Amino acid sequence: MEQQFGQWLRYYRKKYRMSQKQVGQVLRVGQTTIANYENNSRFPDQQKLVALAELFDASLDRILGVRANTDTIPDSERRDPEKALSSKEMISSILGGRDLEAWERVERSVKSGVPMKEIYLRILEPLLIMTGELWAEGSLSVAEEHIISHAVEGFMERLRTYYPGVPPSNKLCICATVPGESHSIGIRMLRDLLEQAGWRAFFLGDKVPTDQLISLVLSARPDLLAFSATLSENRDSGELLIHRLRREAALARIPVILGGRAFTEDREGLKNLSACNVAGSLAEGLLIAEELVQYKVYIP
Repeated sequence: MEQQFGQWLRYYRKKYRMSQKQVGQVLRVGQTTIANYENNSRFPDQQKLVALAELFDASLDRILGVRANTDTIPDSERRDPEKALSSKEMISSILGGRDLEAWERVERSVKSGVPMKEIYLRILEPLLIMTGELWAEGSLSVAEEHIISHAVEGFMERLRTYYPGVPPSNKLCICATVPGESHSIGIRMLRDLLEQAGWRAFFLGDKVPTDQLISLVLSARPDLLAFSATLSENRDSGELLIHRLRREAALARIPVILGGRAFTEDREGLKNLSACNVAGSLAEGLLIAEELVQYKVYIP
């Protein structure tokens, strides 16, 4: 039985644990527009349909709900597609010293053939978002936040052994945190998913001096740069880094993706930074990367 587009969109959005606002940010439309899509009062154009298919790793036919009965949404999934993948339960397992229990939930997805991208977007990213929210409201201590972060880093290392990279193309992205920022999981996840999409991607970490970073960018001539900052006090150092890059004539137009809470909380304030794109999620970062390179915004 064919499903209406709105129902399929709602199903995939919940499956990937994304809010209407997050999907809207990826499509560059408002939350209200996504709500209208889901109640079938509006319908996206072809470009947005393609973006949704890429976001959810699905064919256009499946997004439109016109494939065979084998793709019908199960009743149980229609009610709660992520019932078995609770971020809250995983946090409880990790803080209870039961990392293996949390890992087994990830490993089951691996053994079921779930792509690495889907595991990052559906399991690990929501887990990190909830951790950040709990820490911000004072429900988690710094020590507990570090315990969870360390566990997720371990999960990522294991996942990389399960998913060999695809043959790399000539697309290159250099990823790093801004000077002074020690939270690096998000940008490392982007690096991993770019590799899975066929990119060559370097992760420089958080200890590379700005002069050395610029020197590497000048010699490697990447297609794209990606920087992240979580703490608001590191936003200024991120902006300063961009200004330093732009002083080099060869880097004046190289596109940059900025991610992390420090940048996403105030996108408007970044309009004075040329050729910079803010990504509010991993999915948005991946789409921006492909869009920038596809349309040859910058030719090194």
